[in-house]
Amino acid sequence: QRQLSPPQARCPPTRGKLTLSLGDRLGVDGNEREALSWAALFHDLGKISVSRAILRKAGPLTDLEWIEMKRHPIVGADILLAISPLLQPIAAGVRGHHERWDGAGYPDGLVGEQIPRVARIIAVADTFDAMTRARPYRKRRYGPKEATDAIQCAAGSQFDPLIVAAFVALRQVAVNPDDEDGGSRSDGDDGGQTKEPPMPPRIAA
Repeated sequence: QRQLSPPQARCPPTRGKLTLSLGDRLGVDGNEREALSWAALFHDLGKISVSRAILRKAGPLTDLEWIEMKRHPIVGADILLAISPLLQPIAAGVRGHHERWDGAGYPDGLVGEQIPRVARIIAVADTFDAMTRARPYRKRRYGPKEATDAIQCAAGSQFDPLIVAAFVALRQVAVNPDDEDGGSRSDGDDGGQTKEPPMPPRIAA
């Protein structure tokens, strides 16, 4: 039986650490935590089937390019299941990480708790990572506070509200490590000015 190993994955260590920290805050443990760890590493495995031109395209994707891009969760899950059916919990997280809480996601249009919790956690962590890193399709990257505010605004539509609440609390601790119970929020990187937060990206590439 083939073994999955971290060198095969293309996931920044910080993203995996954030995903697991969020899972820990939500009480994820045992086999589910193991599935979360591996699914975080392999969630974009299916992008090996997407052309490099699409992945690096600076402008909006065409309809046909979108169709190709939106297949990557299916491809990634299929690769894992081809290795072993025992990887189903990991494959479910990979397949579902672009689903939306309101049912408007892909590839299966799952709604709410129909989406595996592993996938719901990865969706939040991956979006934060995507927004705070440089991307070919975006002119600038967002600061941590701005990205956190955007994710919070998408609670109940794009993301599971309970997972977003845990994520916001986790970010609060990261900003104010001596304030585990909350308190005043840091001004972050926006100089304390109130802004309309950007909407999270539909593709966390």
